[in-house]
Amino acid sequence: ALEKTVTEEEHVCHHAHLVPGGGKEESPQQSKQQQQQPCDDSLVQYQLRERIAQWANVESPTSVFLTPSGMAAIYLALRSARSRHMALHGARARGGTSIVFGFPYLDTLKLCSRPEFCPAGVEFFGKGNAQDMVNLEALLEAKPNAISVLFTELPSNPLLHCPDIFKLRELATKYNFVLAVDDTISNFLNVDLIQSGLADVVCTSLTKLVSGRGDAIAGSCVVNPNTPAGQWIQADLESRKSHGV
Repeated sequence: ALEKTVTEEEHVCHHAHLVPGGGKEESPQQSKQQQQQPCDDSLVQYQLRERIAQWANVESPTSVFLTPSGMAAIYLALRSARSRHMALHGARARGGTSIVFGFPYLDTLKLCSRPEFCPAGVEFFGKGNAQDMVNLEALLEAKPNAISVLFTELPSNPLLHCPDIFKLRELATKYNFVLAVDDTISNFLNVDLIQSGLADVVCTSLTKLVSGRGDAIAGSCVVNPNTPAGQWIQADLESRKSHGV
């Protein structure tokens, strides 16, 4: 669950900015109706998830999972992708190898390199160019079931490089790994990674996008309800949430 990052007073001040579909303050009756919705989240969290669902063009806020930071969103995707790999290939595979394609925000690579988070290790393709794509295909052909997740950024932060996301989608489908895209720089208002079917999960740092003031830290995972891997991750995250894991 998203950690509380604003006081009750700040919640009142920002309330108008979080109303789905418009910037006007709701009436007390409308607010009461919203609070009666069957949702485990607080009202402000539910409204934020609903707004992100609109931005990302997904039908339901149930496809949106909030995290305390952007890096926590990366971790959430990594953990779920590893669980999926173990469900497919058994625990002996240790959750599979992760791939970081293109030069990322450095903490993404550090996270995937930590043995307690990714025991099977990480493969780093730092340039994310055509030659790296050739090398990636060679790795996948040699180890077709070894990869659990590929992380890439569109565009990369801070170099603003764009990988061949269509080719990465083709490889993710062929070799059945999760394609996780960090869209923080472009954000879901400018790139369509969900309805296009390009990403299985979109990880975003809301710190840079939603607050607008730099006074709150948050992140989100938007899972794709239209891809098999996205559907698996959504079910996994919902199960973990219901069990408080």
